[in-house]
Amino acid sequence: MSKTGGGVGTNQHQIKGQGKQDPSKGPQATVDDLDAMAMMESPAIQYGTVGPDGVRGDLMEVLVWQASEIQDENGEWTSGEKVFNVFYIDQWPADDLERLEAEFGDFVVTNAGDLAEFQRKTGRPLPYIAHDFILTRNGHGTGFWDRGAGEVGRRLSDACEKYGPVEPYIGDDGQPHIEWG
Repeated sequence: MSKTGGGVGTNQHQIKGQGKQDPSKGPQATVDDLDAMAMMESPAIQYGTVGPDGVRGDLMEVLVWQASEIQDENGEWTSGEKVFNVFYIDQWPADDLERLEAEFGDFVVTNAGDLAEFQRKTGRPLPYIAHDFILTRNGHGTGFWDRGAGEVGRRLSDACEKYGPVEPYIGDDGQPHIEWG
């Protein structure tokens, strides 16, 4: 497996991945065709370029990028991004990845109309929506509410609240996990 590079949605922060995308289907949001499900709800949602690991990779990329600093056994603080970038995406627990995808899928389907309006106003494709979903639900200083979309940005920010924060951590087993708030 190799590291991937590029911009948001193409794993610029070197989340290592599996690349399970079927080129004949076009960009896939997840292995389970999350984007197809969402498009049935709202064909106006624009998907843009989805990374080689689909939305799973896009969600994990920003989760790692925004990770808090972690204190090691020597009391030294290290960027969470540096700590988590050493793991392949398939080294994360499947149930954590599936839950994150399912929550994002629920968000996309439940808010399809607002997301289509948000995209018309901002031009942000799905990888950036995954980005804003993580940042907004974690209470960062940026997200849906500050993209110049007005009321629809505020509605999407409010819609993120029900999911609560997510933060990666290293478990006692030495493997990465996601803490659910």
